[in-house]
Amino acid sequence: MIPALHLWLLLAAPEVRPRPLGALGLVAAGLAPLALLVFFYAHQLGLGPMDVAWIGLLLVAGGHVGPLAALLWSVGFGCAAAAVMLSVGQPQAQPGQNSDDFEITIRGPMSYAGPGSLGGTESALRR
Repeated sequence: MIPALHLWLLLAAPEVRPRPLGALGLVAAGLAPLALLVFFYAHQLGLGPMDVAWIGLLLVAGGHVGPLAALLWSVGFGCAAAAVMLSVGQPQAQPGQNSDDFEITIRGPMSYAGPGSLGGTESALRR
């Protein structure tokens, strides 16, 4: 997983982020060793894709995979899912870029215009 994590760090850095097709290539390159290992064992045992998933489920449910190992596999699959989402998602605006093209969809403390701030309530009137 270490080479995969190093490749996927390129997806998280906005200044060196590749185009979507290149980003998906990085995800595939990171998952290739694990996919080759699973394919090798599936081929040697004569298992299909559904059989591999079923064996994995039985390993976890039967207690053959400990809780720590299951947690680490879950973190690994979560990192892979995040890498896929980063590779197909839209790039975010950089702080130095012109942000006039973006629509403001939330209101914060500097733009609050609720009751009392426009002088429409009794508590806002001067006494």
